Parts: sequence; C-alpha cells; structure tokens
Amino acid sequence: TAAVRLTLLVLWGPCLSLHRAWATDVATPASKGAACPPKYYQNSPIVFECTQDSGTVHVSLCSHRRSSGMPIPVGVANFQIFAKSEADIDLLLVDPAVNKTIVSYSDGNTKTGSKTTSYTTPNGRTLKVTYSGDDQEPPVTEAVAITGRSTIPTELFVQSYQQTEAGLELSYSYQSVSPCPTIPAGCSAYDLAQAERVVKSWSRWAQSRYMSDGQAEHAWEDMTKEKPSGEVPWSAWRCVWEQWPGEPGNSSWQYTFHYIDSNADMLISNKEFTEALLSYKWTPQEVQ
Repeated sequence: TAAVRLTLLVLWGPCLSLHRAWATDVATPASKGAACPPKYYQNSPIVFECTQDSGTVHVSLCSHRRSSGMPIPVGVANFQIFAKSEADIDLLLVDPAVNKTIVSYSDGNTKTGSKTTSYTTPNGRTLKVTYSGDDQEPPVTEAVAITGRSTIPTELFVQSYQQTEAGLELSYSYQSVSPCPTIPAGCSAYDLAQAERVVKSWSRWAQSRYMSDGQAEHAWEDMTKEKPSGEVPWSAWRCVWEQWPGEPGNSSWQYTFHYIDSNADMLISNKEFTEALLSYKWTPQEVQ
C-alpha cells in the first residue's frame, strides 16, 4: 500500500506536500468546506468553497451499500480525493447527466499503477481523470484526480462490500471553483414541510418498535449504538436512519438530519433524537 501511495505522489506532483501528509497518516484537521446557506441542507461530505480548500472528512458506510453521490461541480480546478478504509471499498466517478461511469474498479488496480483517461461527453466536452486503480489490501487506499478545470459536473460514489458498518476517511483538495455558483455544490433546497412529514412517519414506526414500555432511551441505544450521552454526526446518520423499513429514499436521511439537528451543530444529540422520536402524536383511535 505504501508503494501505491508513493506512486500517486509522483503522478500528482502539484499537491505533493499535502499528499505526503495523507500518505504517512499525519493527522489533518476535519473539514466540511463551506456552510450551506439558509433554507438549504448539506447533501455531501464536502460543501465546496469558491476559493482553494483542502481537508479531511470521515464518513460511515452502511453495510453492502453505495454511498450517496458526492457532487463535484463544473469549474472545480485540479480536484483530488483520497479514500482510505479498513473495509473493502471502491471509488466510482460518474457522469450523472447520462448515468455513465467514468472510472471504477474495472479500470486497473493499484499493483499495475494509476491510469489516466480522457472522458468525452455526448456533447463533446472532455474531462481528464487519473485513477489510482483498485486496492484490495487493508487499509484500502484509492484516489481520483481531475486535471485542470472540470468541464462537467460529476458525482463520486464509494461502494462498501463489508457486512457491517465501515469507517471511511476522505482527504481532498482543489484550487478553486469558477464560475462561483450562488448555491455551493453539496447543498440542496430544504423543504421543511416534507422533512417534518417524513420525520413524523419515522417517529410512528420507531415508537411502535421501541417504546412498548414507554422508554425512549431504548430506541437511541439500539439505533445509534451510542451511550445515552453520545451524539451522532451527519456522516453517521444514514446508517441510523436507514434502519427504518419505510425510509422513502431520495436522500431523506440528509434533510431529516437537518430537521432533527435543531441547533445546527451537525450533531444529533440524545435530546434532539428523543424530541424527533416523540414528534408523532397518537390519536385516541390508534391507541385503543
């Protein structure tokens, strides 16, 4: 794995010092980029600044699931990302406009070295991408880099093959985003009424399952796997939320996190969880 990381450093020289820090496991500060504006919620581990940015974020991957797509905006310059996990994972870069995979595990492996490819869209735009290749030896480390300024919006996915929840570390850098969008990539418009409706449906299910004895604490302990004083970060909420069989999809875990996180600190506390859990009010007919 160390040899693979060294190869990446040689190939992607412009950010050599930053990559060396990641490759030797030097701690980097946690970052999520910019904050979403009012009436928007975060839909990605990275919210893109318009100016240069770099950092490291940690994400929980649900068992045998593909992560939600991380949008990479058009106009981002020299975007690079390293993924590291003890689990077996794969990176996939996708053109969402035509649902076409640009790079994936089938495009070589880390033993044969990284691969640079030019992807051309149906309307003739070209994107130059370097992929580390598929790594299968833990800790698994894979990387993707876009050379120059991206000509199209893309999405990055991480596929986990582990039977249980897995941790993922994403270290990224880019030089700028131009033109600078009004709404940063990584944010979506927030529908309060929709979020409230979905949370109350979840509340009804969770109360039925966990509160036969009237103890809300059982739901917190079982669903979050946290002690009563713990907190659930944005990056881990999906694996909690999707335990609900009625989960409607369409990124509902992201906007429900925004709804439940009432103090907007990007953490769901025991208190906030319990307030959401108790939000559904049973009618007299239902309790008979």
